[in-house]
Amino acid sequence: MIECTRLSDQMPAVGLGRTDWTEEEIRHLTDCESCRAEWELVQAGSTIGKGIGEDSGRAEMVQAVMLRLAAHRTTRRRSAWSVAALATAAGVAALIWSGSAPIRPRSPVKTPQVAGLLIPLPELDSLPAAELDSVLQTMDESGADGSGLDTPDLGELNTDELETVLDYWEG
Repeated sequence: MIECTRLSDQMPAVGLGRTDWTEEEIRHLTDCESCRAEWELVQAGSTIGKGIGEDSGRAEMVQAVMLRLAAHRTTRRRSAWSVAALATAAGVAALIWSGSAPIRPRSPVKTPQVAGLLIPLPELDSLPAAELDSVLQTMDESGADGSGLDTPDLGELNTDELETVLDYWEG
């Protein structure tokens, strides 16, 4: 019995006319429906492209290919410009229909801004206004002397505390 895979591998060579079928292979093609369907497909594929380029020379074929490529390139350029034009028109339409006021240049005079840190403190959200005011005054007083920390002089530290400070400085 002939294996279908071996016959399948031989089909392109027979389709191109390089080899011929043996009697046993012809009998198998007649009996096996899947091999017969595959052989019909190979035969149909081998006829594709016949007659192209046989009547005309290479120069004519090159000319035809170049004309098709040029036509395709022109079509792509037109579509690219069309897309760019549509995008620009959409942007202009959005600006017109948005109804926003025209942009005016800023004044050259700068407005003063309050310097400070923006640190969120959720603990202060529940405080009444009077307590918030006292916290703010306390913060202003600590910044007036240039030091926000209550740090003792180095002479007031005991030996353990002094060693801790020196270790921190040394890294």
